[in-house]
Amino acid sequence: VNAGWQPMLNGNLSDKMLQFNRANFLAPKWKGDTRFDDLTWSMAIEYIKTNQPKITFISLDDTDYWAHKSNYEKYLESLFQLDSYLKELFDLIETNNFYKNKTYVLVTTDHGRGQNSSNWNKHGILPLRSGDIWFYEYGPTLIPEGEIKKNQTQYLATISNKIREIANNSIQDVIPSFYVHNLDTIPR
Repeated sequence: VNAGWQPMLNGNLSDKMLQFNRANFLAPKWKGDTRFDDLTWSMAIEYIKTNQPKITFISLDDTDYWAHKSNYEKYLESLFQLDSYLKELFDLIETNNFYKNKTYVLVTTDHGRGQNSSNWNKHGILPLRSGDIWFYEYGPTLIPEGEIKKNQTQYLATISNKIREIANNSIQDVIPSFYVHNLDTIPR
């Protein structure tokens, strides 16, 4: 786990990762506890390239940060940046023999946002519908179906079941038992 303005201390640390680690110590106070997505993403991609983990979880914050600041232009810029991050990830997957034709990608968000100009920058109990999220999956055995709208309630917690399915119930091999235990307590 690597989060906040913390250096990466695990795995093979390339010269590039050591530079990223130094950048963590230059954190601007106005950004708070969450680092910029550019640094988080760069560290994650470098870690993937040099350590080839079986499972990687990357959490980005810029869209949430700029939405809470009510800066719609920066919010949209962050969304466009996410698109380029995903392209970089897919290019890496398709050109790396360790990952090619063997990798699943699950992309989602931890919450939605308000639905109109007066509450787009909020989430939580109110405004209504801020609990609506989207989910994207990519992998070698998935049949492309485009956008699927189901007339049933799905919950973010069901992602743990998707991870179990993809990992063939051997998730204990790649995630410490503490996290597996917590996943097991999520209703299926």
